[in-house]
Amino acid sequence: MSLKTIDGETRIYSGRSRSGKTAKCWADVQAGKFETIFVFDTEAQWHLLPKFKKVTSLAEFKKICVSGKKGFYAFVPSGNLKAEFEKFNQAVFHYASFFGRCAIVAEELADVTNSSKAPPNWGMVCRRVLKRGACVFAISQRWAEADKTCMGNAAFIYIFQPATMHDARYLSERVNMDVLDVYNLNFDQFEYIEADLGKRKNELKKLPFKR
Repeated sequence: MSLKTIDGETRIYSGRSRSGKTAKCWADVQAGKFETIFVFDTEAQWHLLPKFKKVTSLAEFKKICVSGKKGFYAFVPSGNLKAEFEKFNQAVFHYASFFGRCAIVAEELADVTNSSKAPPNWGMVCRRVLKRGACVFAISQRWAEADKTCMGNAAFIYIFQPATMHDARYLSERVNMDVLDVYNLNFDQFEYIEADLGKRKNELKKLPFKR
């Protein structure tokens, strides 16, 4: 019996509004060449991207995940965010368990989790889909207010300019950097830190954009 798996990974994106974190996330998802992408589209922006189908019904979204149909799906919630996030995760966990490789994108995690242990279904996604080849892309402005489970499973953290010194301090401790180097990232030049947690390596980079 072989225990070899095709592992996915978790990538975390942090930064104040308009700092570049979602653009970086989309670039990374594209680079992965996924045939199936699921997005919890809190800001209703991913569904505007090419090839994405907007889904607003949880029942429809569940049918898609159970069917195993490949494609790009942006679920736009309209009710209780935390409750709908848990149902979203229950559905994508099913897809990953039975059909394997996919990208799971979660926007604005501080709105649907808190700073303690992850909610049950999101926790299962964070801990158990990677060995099935799924990849998790988690985005939030305020990681000090988001769950520790996702952060604890991250392979990479991308830090754009934080909104507050409190946020900068939390992130600097995660990647072992001076807090001022994090706090003073250049917003206008889309500067960010790429932290490879496996290699314990941090690198300062910029997105190729102009504000």
